[in-house]
Amino acid sequence: MTDAARELLSRFTDPAPEYGPLPIWWWSGAKVTRERLRRQMAELTSQGIRQAVVMCLAPTGPTFGSLADDPPYLSAEWLRLLDGACADADELGFSLWMYDQIGFSGANFQGQLTARNPEFAGLALHRTSVTAEGGETVVRPPTGHTALAAYAVPMRDGGAAAGRVAVPITGGAARWSGGPAQVTLVHSGVSGFDYFGEAACAALLDRVHGTLERHVGKWFGRSIGGFFQDELPALPTWGRDFAASFAEVYGYDLVPELWALWEGEDPHAARVRRDYHEHRARLGRRAFFDPQEAFFARHGLVCGFDQPSPAREGDPVGGVRVYGDYQGTHAGYGAPGSDHWGDAKVHSSMAHALGHGRTWIEAFHSSGWGGTLEETYDWLAPFLRRGATLYDPHAVYYSTVGGWWEWAPPSTCWRQPYWPSYHVFATAVARLCAVLTEGAHVCDTVLLSPTTAAQAYLTLDGPLAPAAEAGRLYHELNGVNCWFAERRGVLERAGLDHDTFDENTLAGGEVTADEAGAALVIGQERYRTVVLPGPLALHAEAARTLVRFAAAGGRVVCVARAPELFPGGSDDDGAEAARLFADAVARGLVTVVESAERVPGAVARGPVRVTADAPYLLRRHRDALVLTLIAHDDRSGTRAPIVAFPMGDWPTDGFSWERYWEQLRTEGYDFVPADGRTARVRLEGPARPRAQRWDPGTGDRTELAVTRAPDGAWLLEVPFEDGAVALVVLAEELPEPTRASLGPATGTVPLPGPWRGLATSTLDNGDGDLAAAHRTGVLPIEVWRLEHLAPLAPLEPEAAERGWSPVTAGFGPFALVRGPDSETWRPAVWSLSRGIPDDPLHDERLGPKGYVPEEFLDWRAVPAGGRVAVRTHLTLPDRAGLHLAVGAGAARRVLLDGAELPAAGEGYRTFSPLPPSARGRTVALEIELTAVEDGPVRASFAVVGDPDAFRRPEWLEAGDGSVPGRTHELTLRARLDRVPDDTVVQVAADGACAVLVNGVEVGRQGDFNPYPGHRDIRVHPYDLGELLRVGENTLTLRVTDAGTAPTGAALDSAPAARGGLGWISGSSGSSGSSGGSDGWEASRDGAPVPLRPRTSTGGRDPRWICAWARPHPLPGAHWLEPAAAPGDGGGGGVELLVPDLAPGPERVEWLRFPAPLGTTALRVPTPLKVTVLVEGREYATDGDGWVRLPAPLAAATPVLLKVVAVDGRRGGALLDAAIEAEVAEAEVELAAWEELGLRALGGRVRYRTTARLPQAPAGRTLLDLGEVRGTAEIHVNGTLVGRRVWGPWAVEVTDALRAGDNDIEIVVSGTLAGYLDDASPTRAVAAGQVRTGLFGPVRLIRSDS
Repeated sequence: MTDAARELLSRFTDPAPEYGPLPIWWWSGAKVTRERLRRQMAELTSQGIRQAVVMCLAPTGPTFGSLADDPPYLSAEWLRLLDGACADADELGFSLWMYDQIGFSGANFQGQLTARNPEFAGLALHRTSVTAEGGETVVRPPTGHTALAAYAVPMRDGGAAAGRVAVPITGGAARWSGGPAQVTLVHSGVSGFDYFGEAACAALLDRVHGTLERHVGKWFGRSIGGFFQDELPALPTWGRDFAASFAEVYGYDLVPELWALWEGEDPHAARVRRDYHEHRARLGRRAFFDPQEAFFARHGLVCGFDQPSPAREGDPVGGVRVYGDYQGTHAGYGAPGSDHWGDAKVHSSMAHALGHGRTWIEAFHSSGWGGTLEETYDWLAPFLRRGATLYDPHAVYYSTVGGWWEWAPPSTCWRQPYWPSYHVFATAVARLCAVLTEGAHVCDTVLLSPTTAAQAYLTLDGPLAPAAEAGRLYHELNGVNCWFAERRGVLERAGLDHDTFDENTLAGGEVTADEAGAALVIGQERYRTVVLPGPLALHAEAARTLVRFAAAGGRVVCVARAPELFPGGSDDDGAEAARLFADAVARGLVTVVESAERVPGAVARGPVRVTADAPYLLRRHRDALVLTLIAHDDRSGTRAPIVAFPMGDWPTDGFSWERYWEQLRTEGYDFVPADGRTARVRLEGPARPRAQRWDPGTGDRTELAVTRAPDGAWLLEVPFEDGAVALVVLAEELPEPTRASLGPATGTVPLPGPWRGLATSTLDNGDGDLAAAHRTGVLPIEVWRLEHLAPLAPLEPEAAERGWSPVTAGFGPFALVRGPDSETWRPAVWSLSRGIPDDPLHDERLGPKGYVPEEFLDWRAVPAGGRVAVRTHLTLPDRAGLHLAVGAGAARRVLLDGAELPAAGEGYRTFSPLPPSARGRTVALEIELTAVEDGPVRASFAVVGDPDAFRRPEWLEAGDGSVPGRTHELTLRARLDRVPDDTVVQVAADGACAVLVNGVEVGRQGDFNPYPGHRDIRVHPYDLGELLRVGENTLTLRVTDAGTAPTGAALDSAPAARGGLGWISGSSGSSGSSGGSDGWEASRDGAPVPLRPRTSTGGRDPRWICAWARPHPLPGAHWLEPAAAPGDGGGGGVELLVPDLAPGPERVEWLRFPAPLGTTALRVPTPLKVTVLVEGREYATDGDGWVRLPAPLAAATPVLLKVVAVDGRRGGALLDAAIEAEVAEAEVELAAWEELGLRALGGRVRYRTTARLPQAPAGRTLLDLGEVRGTAEIHVNGTLVGRRVWGPWAVEVTDALRAGDNDIEIVVSGTLAGYLDDASPTRAVAAGQVRTGLFGPVRLIRSDS
């Protein structure tokens, strides 16, 4: 074989570890220990994963609903832990990549640095406009802002605008006396971090990269393999030396031209904007990107990235808005990329042009717990086709905390039942990425990413029409790679591959010629056509290169229009480039087509041309070609789009996770396997090649027949016999194949059974990951979903069937609710230990976060002023001094036995003293809530003894509405008799907030987010010990408004009884502080303003912003967070009460469920009296709730439970938890596990049957499993003959069969979807993802070949 083929073969047969999956590994959710980290690395290594990105969701404080990571990121303890993990990784042959925690899931290092160095804060441009009627009009910027420039547009008679007039600035304000006009002041103010400041960025990079270098630098290049950056915030819109440095580069003063950043499509305004955005990128490179690149180069490390939308999608306008020049600023990253919401094409193109070896793809977060390896491989295929070569699975979780911790699932790890077969998937990925990294991409077409047009026509208020149109045409040609909204572009639909470059890359291309004609050489590639997607502006240097290319015979195609504006450098006005380009258009050297659909007919092709009826990627390694075909298009694969709803400008306005998950949960996705599909390929150009299909999953190499068409082209047919990707290697000489193709089938032997099945749970709860921590070992098979028959309902068959309704174990109706759309009372269902079933609160936080939400009542959509209510009964203890605590994001009335109770408190939580007459009685409780704003209303209630011990921090806000840029101070004055041992406070804010103690700023937060338009809450701790003193102290939260609602803040600390400050935001100011408190006050510019507790919690559960766990309103919720145990109601804890919607005498209720396959024993978890009925026999439970059956039950045998109820527990709440089952092997049908009573099975089912053959088969024989959803491990006569993780679900069994009886055993493993869908509140299970099993038909297929 040739050297090229030999090198490809080496990469395919023995891919290096760095080509395998590189998952994100969340060190979050539970206390991180070295022992557990090592154990998890060993688990990953066992299945072919030898690298991971270390990432923290809540690195230095509670984040995204998750409680703070332990230990905090970059703390001394965390660094010691990392050092130990690096040593273990080095020993295990594992590589750790460092997530820098600068952008998404930020550690607030920017806030820490700007608190110490205010000059490190970034600056943003703003404008304020007023209408001047006459006389002198004075326009002042907000306090703390700097006036930069002002102008007026005088109004003629009749209101028409005249020209623009400069307005002088004196005394920091614009002053206009020129008559009626629109007067505008441009000003700058603090915003975010100064990514233009060299000192600021040096400090930031040192805080992260420098700290890691000092503590674990010895592991760089050994067990630390690289870095990853995620959603770096946008570059500022102004800087302290912006104007001066701009003038040095461009030769004019930008300040008088600042008006152009908001308005004007004329060439002058367009040039100013182009220069401005280009300079933003220049300063960003100078201060941040270039020093970061130098750090990685110094250490020989690669850094990948996934930056925020819309930059990661390759959107030309979005890339400019965020970074000034996306491709230019990110040229120094060794592994450019994105997550699966972005576009692999733009990033692989960057890698091709710049000589980077890898293209990063982080995927597939938020796809659900039940995506199979087959589906995941199909989802990955289009990203591989568009050039991704470094697969970063999202994610692996360090902990899942009782099945109640997740972040944008799934977690692809040892918890998944399919894990023993994951190495097949991992090896396939490694083989593909290793082979697809060798050599060079082959394509003929460049699609311009119109950066200059975006810069020229993007204002600070958004894109003007020329930028929007160029972006639209770009996406129409390029397509959309986003996983859930995939759309193939014009070029791909026409079978044309392409790269996409910006003007700087094009300008640097070399114009050459070869036997096929003119070529534009960029990197290792040669292009024959450049397509311009309608840009009105084109960089002058790129224009000159394209004119030279066209003159040499290359093809330049303009869509819809030719460029008209050609901005260049400071000494290049673009006039020459404009003349040259216009002349090339006039001479026909540059083609203009009217629409994107006309582009395929206008492109020129190179010497090697591929035509295929499946999407493809072509690469060349010297004299060998690698053709990758994917079965992901309109014929097979996952149908697109997966999710479709109006999303608007979500990077600015926010993404509706509620709608996203609702659509996935109700509609799911449609996956069509590629089984039986064959791609037909036509190849022109090379001499007659040999062709082999190299199967990534099995490692087999199969020779393919190559025939010649009448016109000389080479033809081959490529069957998809190993999942969604077919890898074809073509060269004159190739290695010998390892497997011969099967010939036509000569006969089949059906295997209808009988089949026997044995279900086995694989849910290892040794670390408390999947259930309560005390339930050690492997969890049993459980039944969560049942049906309930209301009490006193008749048991005659027809009437009884109509009365049954679905319920979930542990959940029942404890109250009646009404509103907002109906005055009819209806049951409200919750669990005394788990809260609301499938709680939608978890949507926006991308999953539960290790604690049960405190709120257990939810009305989803209530208009402002709308009323809702809850009604139930409580049996109170015979004790004085009890209070009813009500938490709700609404105004309220509390009624007990019809009499209204006083409700002390103005914010979210109120306390109502219970009257003495209620002691020891069952009382009727009604709470009426009135919404203060549109949206959900959520609530909880509890009976407590000590309100101060139960109190949570309240949100506070000041002033009278919101004015962006306006600042308020929320101040707590508190006296300390001594400085306590624990001096940490925890501050939450939903906007920019500075924390000051006794006049000294100790921190900033909330102004450093990747999506500053999103109203997100940030929570951070601050140790105040060095600044506190005995006597009077002041703590100030300085909040800055940014949107239509004022910025709010909350504060918490440990109580004095625990050695803390006892400071808390709310009506009392402090809780148990030594020396008391003078309470909170608010001011603006030194003058008092109203201070208001806020009823809304910002869509977050109250627990999240607490520095310590209080007793939970639900009496059983502490199974998940022991620190939230109810305690003694008289001592500040929660009374253990069971609400009852209709008190009365004892009653009989019925439950039923389908028995799991082969059930031999059942445990019914309830203290109530239960009778179990199975197949006409009655059984009583023993003291532990168990019933033993005489023989294994057939799958889905009906089991009835007769329960004698005595209190408010009804429906599924008659049970404290799921029913447990012990099972044995039993006869089984080939059907979905749910039909076998195994819906919640997190595990596997072993299927066994016997195939009787009169003689040993001649020729070759396949065992075809038919349809499988899951993974399959196949044994014949005790020998493992294969593992399959995707279709076709067939394996050759020729050598394992014998004459006579043959034992066939198939072990199908599923996902965690069914278990977590039932046992946790996750919303991340798409419709259809629970479906698992062997469906058949199973048969032996004979071939004579």
